[in-house]
Amino acid sequence: MATQAERRHATRRKILDAARDLFARQGIDATSTDALLKAAGVSRGAMYHHFASRDDLVAAVYEEEAAAAIARAADRVPGDATALERLVAGSLAWLDEVSRPEVARIVVEDGPAALGWRRCRQIEERYSLGEVGGALRRAAEAGEIRVDSIDVTARLINAVLGEAVLVMIGARPGAEDRTSVESTLRALLTGLAAPEASDPGPAVRS
Repeated sequence: MATQAERRHATRRKILDAARDLFARQGIDATSTDALLKAAGVSRGAMYHHFASRDDLVAAVYEEEAAAAIARAADRVPGDATALERLVAGSLAWLDEVSRPEVARIVVEDGPAALGWRRCRQIEERYSLGEVGGALRRAAEAGEIRVDSIDVTARLINAVLGEAVLVMIGARPGAEDRTSVESTLRALLTGLAAPEASDPGPAVRS
């Protein structure tokens, strides 16, 4: 017999899964609370027991989708790649994952509009920005890149990736812009490489 905690978790999971499916298929604004409750098979009280507001539910779906896209992208990066190669490969894989129509609708198109940039930024700090910063730090510690500030560089790269996604999802279904985005992004990221591979180490300021 399931415990109370297990039942609570199962109910929360049903709500999140139903919301994710509806948001991806018909959009966040077009999904009514009644439609969501019907799809999840739960009462209004049950939903608000797990999520204080509709915005909290949207944020939870947005956060899960953002984290899942990063995890899928990380799985596609070769394990034997250098730190800088991992940054490039991971960034390109992330672009592919986030530009998938069902993901883009939640993470790029509807989510930020529904939640506002401040709340999305807070989530971004924990996920994409944190991943980019970590990748840069590993590359810097390995002596592969030289940057004045990890934080500033991470924020600028994150902004570039955000614009790159908009280019890619706006260009569906052609491949020309995907090729252009990849070549440009590779040039930008590999341009961070330290001038001399034998350099004892990068001067890094967090």
